[in-house]
Order: sequence, then C-alpha cells, then structure tokens
Amino acid sequence: MKAQASFLARVPDGQGIFPFIKVQVRKGQPVPVPGASSYYLRYRENGARKMVALGNDLQTAFLGYANRQLGIQQKELGLPVPATRERRTVVSAQAQFIEEAERLGKVQKTIKSYEKAINTLKLSCKKTHLDEIDKADIINHVSWLRNHLGKHRINGSLQGERNSTVANQLRYLRAFFLRFEIKLPLPERDWPKVTRKNPDRYSEEEINQLLAATNEDGKDLIAFLFYTGFRDEEAAHACYKDINWKRGTINVHDKPEWAFRIKDHEQRPIDIPLPDKFIQRMKARRERYPKNELIFTNEEGRPEKHLLDRIKEIAASAKLESNATLHKFRRTFGTLYAQRFGVRQAQAALGHSKLETTARYLAADDMSGTETRSAVNQLFAGVGD
Repeated sequence: MKAQASFLARVPDGQGIFPFIKVQVRKGQPVPVPGASSYYLRYRENGARKMVALGNDLQTAFLGYANRQLGIQQKELGLPVPATRERRTVVSAQAQFIEEAERLGKVQKTIKSYEKAINTLKLSCKKTHLDEIDKADIINHVSWLRNHLGKHRINGSLQGERNSTVANQLRYLRAFFLRFEIKLPLPERDWPKVTRKNPDRYSEEEINQLLAATNEDGKDLIAFLFYTGFRDEEAAHACYKDINWKRGTINVHDKPEWAFRIKDHEQRPIDIPLPDKFIQRMKARRERYPKNELIFTNEEGRPEKHLLDRIKEIAASAKLESNATLHKFRRTFGTLYAQRFGVRQAQAALGHSKLETTARYLAADDMSGTETRSAVNQLFAGVGD
C-alpha cells in the first residue's frame, strides 16, 4: 500500500465542534472548503498517525501538503530525500497550539490570552518561522508592548503596571515556544521586574457605596460576586441550577453547552453556604427573568462576558476612589472567609489546590481605621514628643 498524506480543512459547525473535512484537489489546485478556519496535513510515520497544522491560508497550506506528497513519492522511488528539519511558521504553530488548547478543554479566557500574546508578537516581529525569532526580537517586542499598552494606573506607578502586563505576555509566549521544543530566547532573569503588590479588598463601606449607586440588577451582580467568591468566568456561566435552594449553597459546574470547563477540572471540595438574604435576592431575580437559565446573560441570552464593564460603571456612579475589579470581590470573600472559618476553609471555598496560593491571595487587614489609630496611640503613649 502506498503511503498517503491527507489534506484536511477544519470547519467549525457553530456548536463548539470542529470536524475535519478532506480538501479536494482538481487539476492540481485545491478546492476551497466553505467555512474552513484552518488546514492540516495528516500522515503516518513509523506506524504512528501525525497531524501538522498548515495555517489558515489555503494556498500556503496546499504548498505544505504538496511538498509532503513529493517527499513520499521520492521515498517510494528510492530517491534520496533531503534531510531537512521540519520548520513551523508562526501562523501554523499558532493554529496548532490554539487547537490543542481547545481540545484539551482549556478555559476560554486562557485561550484568548494565548491568542492575544501571539498576535501581538506577530505585530512587532515580521519573521515567518518560529525558530527565526531571536533574543533581539523579543527585546524589541517588550519595547513594542510598552509603547502600545493601554495607559492606566492601578495602585502604583504606570511603569510598574506595564511591567506586570509585559511579564504576563512573556509567560504566555514561553508556553507557546516550549510546545514546539523551542526556548523563549529571552530568559526570565532578563524580563522586566515586577513589584508584587499587597492584595487589596473592598471595605464594608465600599460595598455599601456600590450597592447604593445601582439598580436591582447591579445589586444582584455585586451580591453574587461578594457572597460566592466566584472567578469571573464562573460568574458569567453561573446558572440557577448551581444553587441548592433547599440547603442554601452553591457550587461551580461544567457548562458544556457554553464550552465552559471548571478551572483545573475540579469543583469546590465544599458547597459554599449562602446568606438567606442572598438566596431571596436570587429567587427574586429568577422571577424577574423566568426564561433565563443563566443568572447573568447578555441581550442574546448568552453568558455575559462584560461583567467587569458593568462593575466599572457602577463604581463610577458611586464615585469609588479605589480601583474596582471583579477579582477584588474574590479577594474580599476569601479574606472574610479566612478570618471567620480559617485559611483551610477559605482554600476550599476559593477552589485553590495549594494552601500557599490562598495565603498569598488574602488581603491584609486595613490598618488605617479609627480603632487602629487609637491602638497605636496607646502603644506609644509612654514615649515623649
């Protein structure tokens, strides 16, 4: 039997499934496949089936397929085949990397972060092949990122915030390069230095300030984030069926219909107990929107992916002085839980696999309050001016 390579197109069906369809070749030219998002070469080598991403351009992908077929014919005729190392273009490597992440069930937010990091690299570096990119290219990319990042300041210097964002981008790129057995040319010791900030949380006064500045829907969102400690993707995909109404608890569950998987594929080891007033609020919301299975939906009835924008709007109306984020609600929940039930219970409620993650995650108590000032004055009362 003659060895054959198959030229395949990957076509999304709109339901989160990406079947492979064979690309027909007529008169030496590939026939376009409607809706194809990427192309692949499938062949067998030493009895093992292999799949190589060829990118999303039909003609470029067909060239890769044709070259592979030529190599097969040379082998069959006993002709010497040049021993060339298989090189990957950045485009084809990205297609394969993202496809594998999707098939492995990575969280969509993580997949989008990988895509963003690779796409920004393609903007700053015009080299075609992944193995062409060197240290100078990554250094130039760091400079490009500094010049193109959005200008914002969060509890510190603008430069410090940029360093943190740049370092995150480099971490995503490092994983991308390592997938293809290539080390990121810029070692971590040469990355921009990031100052670790103390984790912050909302005060009780700030939570009430936010609640007073919004309508019932806004209060539902604030209460949900505050009382559950859910991650933003977990909140966006939360359904009423996640709530045990009889026991007054909630947990996070996979939502395959929305292509949502729990982080690390682990539910919380405990169901999170909810205050009675929050249960009543959720019941009232369900009565207002009886057709919704999701607790927070967009106008199309799909998971609301802009919860942060809503919180920012509420914070602006409330004239909140501190920075408002979704993750800050999670830190607030975790801190209060640890204070009341201990760090171990906080770890379980937050869904952390490591205790040190929880310990690092928790915000220190605010030491600027009136009671603290009074205690400090008493502590040093015996010392003169």
